[in-house]
Amino acid sequence: MIISEILLREKIYDLARKSYLAVKDSEFENFDMIHTENFMLIDKKRQKRRFYHRTDKNEIIMLLSDTEILKIKLKWKILMLN
Repeated sequence: MIISEILLREKIYDLARKSYLAVKDSEFENFDMIHTENFMLIDKKRQKRRFYHRTDKNEIIMLLSDTEILKIKLKWKILMLN
């Protein structure tokens, strides 16, 4: 693994743990793989929109729907700026 990949992975893990509080601190090393039962939707402003349980079909449908809504809102915002 090249150094830039390692730094990117560390940054992603750090964001998940500290900025988004996606997982609790544990006995694992700082940059061990993070696995939870949740997905988290983050918008372009890096704000948490919602958590979704990955094994619940209805939650995944809601995640896909919420993602489409955010995409539509972004397109409208871009159109309004032009």
